[in-house]
Amino acid sequence: MVNSRNLSLFLLPLISLIIGIYLQAVIPAAVVYLACCFFVFICCLLITIACKWRLIKLVVLNGLFLCAGGLVLSLQHAHAEQLLATVANQNLTIIATVTDRHLQAANKSWRKQNEVLELAVTNIQATDAKKFASANFTLQCFVKHTTKTQVGDTILIKNITIKPPQSKTLSGNPGYGDYLLKEGFLSSIFLFSGWQMEIIKRPTWSIRRWWWSIRNNTFQDIVASLSPRSASYYSLIFLGKKDPESSDQLRRTFNFWGLSHYLARSGLHIVLFILIWKFILSCLPVHLIIKRILLILICGTYGLFSWASTSFIRAFYSFLLSEAGRLFNFNVHFFHILTIVCLIMLLFNPIQLFFLDFQLTFGLTFALAWLSSYAWENATPQ
Repeated sequence: MVNSRNLSLFLLPLISLIIGIYLQAVIPAAVVYLACCFFVFICCLLITIACKWRLIKLVVLNGLFLCAGGLVLSLQHAHAEQLLATVANQNLTIIATVTDRHLQAANKSWRKQNEVLELAVTNIQATDAKKFASANFTLQCFVKHTTKTQVGDTILIKNITIKPPQSKTLSGNPGYGDYLLKEGFLSSIFLFSGWQMEIIKRPTWSIRRWWWSIRNNTFQDIVASLSPRSASYYSLIFLGKKDPESSDQLRRTFNFWGLSHYLARSGLHIVLFILIWKFILSCLPVHLIIKRILLILICGTYGLFSWASTSFIRAFYSFLLSEAGRLFNFNVHFFHILTIVCLIMLLFNPIQLFFLDFQLTFGLTFALAWLSSYAWENATPQ
C-alpha cells in the first residue's frame, strides 16, 4: 500500500528531478549556477534534518532534486561538447580498444555495413602533433568491409575525421547526436575498404572477448537449430537482439498491421521468464533463501547473455532490488522500487528522458503499479 508519507519520500523527488531535467533542456542555465544551487540545498538539507517541520524538509529535498536534474543534464551536454570541440573536424590518428562487435549481413547497398564496432578511444594524435595525447571517449564505427578484429583488440586507425553529429531535427525532437549521447557514444565514424586500420595488440586472454564469444556462439548455436521464423521470434522477443538478416522481413510484416511492438522485448517477457523459473525452483526441497539466490543467479546469467534495452534494464533492476530486499527481510513495495530505478537511471543518463522508449516503459509501468496499489488498497473481502 502506498500511503501519502511514503509517496512524498519517493515519488515527489523523482518528479522534481524530471522537472529539473526538462527545464534545463528548455531554458539552459550555467553549470556553475546549478552547482552552487545544488550545494546550497545540500547545506539546507543538513540543517533541516533536526527540524520538526516535515514540510520544510520536504521542500528542501525536492529543491535539491530539482537542481540535481538540471545539473546532471548540463554536465552530460558539457562533457560531450568539450570532447567534440577538442577532436571534431580534425585529421586524427586514434588508438582504440574494440569493446563490442556486431556482425551484419553484407549488402550491395552502401547503407548496409558489414560490421559495426564499438571503440573505446584511449589515445589520439592530430596531424600537427608530435606525440599521442590520452583520451577517454567511445565511438561507433561502421565498417564497409570485413575486418579481422576481435573484441578486446587494440587497433590503430589513421587519417580519420570525427564530425559532430546532428543534435536537433527540424521538428525539435531529439536528433542523432542526442541518441548517440544516450547510448554513450561521442560520434560515429565510417570506414571504407581503402581505410588504414591496424591491429597493434591482441591480448592472449580477455574477459570481454570471452564473454562476447560465449554469448554470440550460444546465440548462433541455438538459432542454427531453429527454423528461420522461430529464430527471428527467439532473437527479438527472448534475447532482444535485432538481427537484420533474420528479422527484417518479419518486422515489415508486423509493421504493415501495426503490431511491431509485439516483437519488442518488454518487462512482461522478463516477468514470464522469472515466473517460469520460480515455478521450477518451487519444486526443489531447499530453503527459500537458497531458491531466491538461485533465481538471482539465473536471471543475472540471462541478463549477461542477452542484449539490453531500456525496458529490459527497468524490469531487470526492479527484480534485483525486489529480491535483494526480500532476501534481507525488508518491506518491499514495487512502486517504491520502480521509483528508485527510475531515479538512478535518470541521474546517470538524464537525456534518455526525452526518448519515447524510456517514456513509454516507465509511464505505463507507473500507471499499472498505481492502479494495482489503488485496487489493493480499496479491495474489500467478500
